[in-house]
Amino acid sequence: VATLAAVVGSVIALIPLGGKAWQWRFSDELRIYIDPSIIPAAQEATWALHRKLNTPFSDREIPKVLVIGDSQAGDFVNVINEAYGSSIEIRTIPGRNECQVLFTPSYYSEYLPDDLGCVSDNQNILPDPRIAQADTVIVAFNWTSEAVPFVKSDIGELKKRGAKRIFVIGNKSVGSSPLNKAVRNGSLENLGNIVRRSIKDEVLDTNSRLASGADQYIFVDLLKEICPTETFCNVVSPEKMPLYYDHVHFTRQGVHFAAKLAATRGMDLARSM
Repeated sequence: VATLAAVVGSVIALIPLGGKAWQWRFSDELRIYIDPSIIPAAQEATWALHRKLNTPFSDREIPKVLVIGDSQAGDFVNVINEAYGSSIEIRTIPGRNECQVLFTPSYYSEYLPDDLGCVSDNQNILPDPRIAQADTVIVAFNWTSEAVPFVKSDIGELKKRGAKRIFVIGNKSVGSSPLNKAVRNGSLENLGNIVRRSIKDEVLDTNSRLASGADQYIFVDLLKEICPTETFCNVVSPEKMPLYYDHVHFTRQGVHFAAKLAATRGMDLARSM
């Protein structure tokens, strides 16, 4: 996760001037885009609602959506909250990126030492009654290539516990921070093309492999929507604000952009199963 200090540090390293003098090398448009003061609030917003909604479902007769995952799930909670508002009831199971293989303990002995207690943490998910209560379960992580082979078995376990309809949200990493790319470029011109070239093949391969399991779940490739061609990514809002505050997390404008996509791309969460 990018920190305020990291972004400011990278900017100052590129423009080695004292104090705030480096800012005056840039246009007003670029200074607004790379303004590091947006980052702390954006970081807090990634997790705030995700943590707040880790509560039981109510008795209200509206469609119920359970979101499971790390900060990428946090982003998606914000997206669907903006897209659907009070027409659905969202609840969450916040997790850690290191613990994205939910129900296969052997993964943590074969591929990743379980120093962080993922096995015990994830065991608490298994009996969660909200899995069966939800009309839709959404699973979102910043997926690693090592974890992808276990996604189908995790989805199978969720179905055994009563999950009715399951969405898996793909990796949306654009490789490196568009803020830093904008600094190096010296302007917002062609930034979407520059960012597209920085996306790692591993991310594209991970999403392709996740898409191949779509007979078991509904796959949502947000990255393909954000980067609709092989040469361009949407990383600048109509107001010339950043959609990402680092390489993988949305700003408020990014949430707004993705919410419009979610509402128009067939994610019909506002119906009961």
